[in-house]
Amino acid sequence: MAERLLALPSVGAHTLCASTDSQSLVRLASGIPFPIPWSWFLLNIWITVRLVYAMATSSELNGLVKFRNEHGLPGQLPAITVPPHALHVISPAIRELDYPLHVPSNIGLYGPVVLDTIPVEVADPELAQWLDRGKTVMMCMGTHFRYTESQVRAVVSGFLSAVDHDCGIQFLWKLSGKEMFQSLIDELLADPRDRERFKIVDWIQADPFAVMKHPNVIVSIHHGGANSYYEAAW
Repeated sequence: MAERLLALPSVGAHTLCASTDSQSLVRLASGIPFPIPWSWFLLNIWITVRLVYAMATSSELNGLVKFRNEHGLPGQLPAITVPPHALHVISPAIRELDYPLHVPSNIGLYGPVVLDTIPVEVADPELAQWLDRGKTVMMCMGTHFRYTESQVRAVVSGFLSAVDHDCGIQFLWKLSGKEMFQSLIDELLADPRDRERFKIVDWIQADPFAVMKHPNVIVSIHHGGANSYYEAAW
């Protein structure tokens, strides 16, 4: 039975249920509308072929599959296995977080799958004390996101224009390459009342999920990846 259980921690239930209707097979992340217009069918096929080729020739993916097989996990990765043939599929989705859909009987919606974390009070006591000061918006766009000067200006100006500096709401921001924008930040946060409400760091020492567990974190702004989405939802 273990060989026929699938755990898919990074896809929603709507992805799993798109297997019986040919017009449901739109390639994810392609930007192609659903249902697929006839004029987009060839493009969708081409994108699918390119994806299959890239996966088939990926040394990293093939290496991961080989490692799994050598350690008692047969077959391909669960995320690229056809779910309807599995005895049971473990999905992190829940109906309240997904599109309206029919869920086949072999798909279980168990809610977000997240790792245990060290409490922020332990991982970063200084940050925990700062969070204790008041309601906080956290913005973390992931390790690989690189800001431009115009984006930094837009983030700071957008927050200042949306949230009055007398309301007490503060802003925790992971800004990779912070030193490159320091002069711009100093210009935008010239008012001491605004400056003290911002905590801008190159790296958040505590796990983002642990930070979000702090009762004062009221908003999480992220890049939209599955892990960040489920952590914020949970």
